[in-house]
Amino acid sequence: MKGFTVRPLTAQEETLLGSLQISELQRRFLPPRPIAERLFQRWGFWESEKLIGVVEVVGRPPTLWIATIQVDVSYQGLGYGTRGLAEVLKALRRRARIREVRAVVHMDNTPARRLFQRLGFWPVGSPDPFGEEVFVLFLEDSTTPNTGAAAP
Repeated sequence: MKGFTVRPLTAQEETLLGSLQISELQRRFLPPRPIAERLFQRWGFWESEKLIGVVEVVGRPPTLWIATIQVDVSYQGLGYGTRGLAEVLKALRRRARIREVRAVVHMDNTPARRLFQRLGFWPVGSPDPFGEEVFVLFLEDSTTPNTGAAAP
């Protein structure tokens, strides 16, 4: 991960999204494309100059949602998704009006559940009849030091 970086995608870089090779398991859980007005920001994961993953953040402050996280199949299971999403969350924490980040995860999507829990997200309630569960991460107030403890 020497050349690994995370940054918001430019309009020109968004044309590279089609080059990501997604595993069948990941494809099963991808939502339909977000409505453009709801898109807050799209972040790319880069290994050197190659786009290897993406996180789409939707919503409006104070609550944002992780709409999708995708990592190219060649880079899955190597920590890129965890590191990439951690960098996105770090950037979101610096924005004063953002108080929480949420994600909907299907209960059968074990890799995604582990990813979100590893980064401090907590399930809220029980899965709905479709097997989807909301996970939430409360971002610290900018005046409060980061203790590393996750909110309940």
